Amino acid sequence: MDGSPTSARYLCSSNDEDGASFAVDVGSISCSAEHAPNIRVTPGDACSKVDAELEPISASDLALAEIGWLVEDKFHLQILVCHDERYDDTLFTRHVLIGAAIENRDKTSGRPPFRRDLKGKRDDRWDKLA
Repeated sequence: MDGSPTSARYLCSSNDEDGASFAVDVGSISCSAEHAPNIRVTPGDACSKVDAELEPISASDLALAEIGWLVEDKFHLQILVCHDERYDDTLFTRHVLIGAAIENRDKTSGRPPFRRDLKGKRDDRWDKLA
């Protein structure tokens, strides 16, 4: 044991247990639904003035993809991608890192095993980029 607490007290705010306080084994907490990123694609966005060869590019040949999480009806951007639709090139990406979460990063060595999207089903939301 590393000294971390194994239980905590929480105050519920759900309709059926409003104001109730109870002990929870934090090791047993899990999500009741599968969470997947929210992908927004804007075709024709002028996210770059040049292509990968530094040649001028028209906005109509570009798409901007925003990948993030929808939390309580608010979109939280995590990855921004400028995509050249003509050559299927990524011109740039921007990744948002939350500073407070850096301490929680995975410090193990080696690569994790490959994990398929959505329980082995193809995620067709990526087709919007093509």
